[in-house]
Amino acid sequence: MKGLALKIFRWWCAFVAHWFKHQPKIPTTKLKNTNRHISRLLENIGVRNRTDLVKLGALEAYQQLI
Repeated sequence: MKGLALKIFRWWCAFVAHWFKHQPKIPTTKLKNTNRHISRLLENIGVRNRTDLVKLGALEAYQQLI
């Protein structure tokens, strides 16, 4: 079950990355479902905008945050 959940999560991350691939650079403070605390944490790992987050990948960003 854990392996299946990880595969689904990776698929979802790839889908989101593909969706936002050509979007303009939007700062992390303007991203949906983020607040100042999350934005600061993301900036600490080098994610300044949505493009940086897509390049890094949601899973990698999460792993760096924890």
